[in-house]
Amino acid sequence: MKETKAGEAPILSVRNLRTYFDTEYGVVKAVDDISFDVRKGEVLGLVGESGCGKSVTNLSLLRLVPTPPGRIAGGQILFNGKNLLEGSEEDIRLIRGANISMIFQDPMTSLNPLLRISLQIAEALELHHGLSKKAAVAKAVELLKAIGIPDAESRAHDYPHQFSGGMRQRVMIAMAISCNPDILIADEPTTALDVTIQAQILDLIKNLSDRNTMSVIMITHDLGVVAGMCDTICVMYAGHIVEKAGVDELFSDPKHPYTRGLLDSVPRIDSAWRRRLYSIPGAPPNLVQLPAGCPFRPRCERVMDICGREFPPETVFGEAGGAPRSVRCWLHVPRDAGHEVQRDAKHE
Repeated sequence: MKETKAGEAPILSVRNLRTYFDTEYGVVKAVDDISFDVRKGEVLGLVGESGCGKSVTNLSLLRLVPTPPGRIAGGQILFNGKNLLEGSEEDIRLIRGANISMIFQDPMTSLNPLLRISLQIAEALELHHGLSKKAAVAKAVELLKAIGIPDAESRAHDYPHQFSGGMRQRVMIAMAISCNPDILIADEPTTALDVTIQAQILDLIKNLSDRNTMSVIMITHDLGVVAGMCDTICVMYAGHIVEKAGVDELFSDPKHPYTRGLLDSVPRIDSAWRRRLYSIPGAPPNLVQLPAGCPFRPRCERVMDICGREFPPETVFGEAGGAPRSVRCWLHVPRDAGHEVQRDAKHE
């Protein structure tokens, strides 16, 4: 884990972000009052089950949430001290790609099937760096070589359907890093790839982060990925961040029952033979009709009376390696915090 300086100003600071979707069934609170920081060179992981709000969070950072039905209902997204939610569409367009880039989840649907690969990579270089078309294409070939595409001079003029899944993902990475961004958002970058290609893609992203001191926001549901990649982890559930910690602290001492359930559901090589794999009971809640209190309450094995009445406040445990440690769970609210927490004896 990288040692981050506690006093160092974050390059990206998200405060009380709320992103909602207006549907015929009601308001879907996909992201509901979340806050986190990303420092220069840090790899931050956003983990959780499908539908917990990971991808919507990062689409919000670049103001790519489709409107309607989506809308950013409140909060701040501070990039180098500038609130991206207050800028014009032209302002945010100049930041996309140049300062904050994104590797989208499915490269086949993100790449234009009618354009050659070289032209798709060159577009950002022409827009943000003012290169001529010829110079931008030449730079695109260099990028393809850098990310391990064989025979890059020839393959640069192929179309997306002529590449394998792993090669298309590499092309997406080349597009994302073409302008040397300060922050790279990787949305499930290894989805649908075989294990060998997954390892190559993750090593490539990690090396780029280390070499260019580039910050990375890694979106995944794979805890094995965050264990080897991330410095800090935010665990999301039902649009909330329920636990934040450094990677070592989270794996050695998970505080939230949901985090512990995620870790227990991962197969372990040192576990007992034929041990039944743990599964978190129930299913994620309907975001239109969230239960009162803590949204994890219906699935939690350590539920208490207050869990059904109030959403838990954030309890901060200090910092480890520069990364703040916090959790939103009534099990960890101090007795003197002014809340009437009725704990069962078995929870003591």
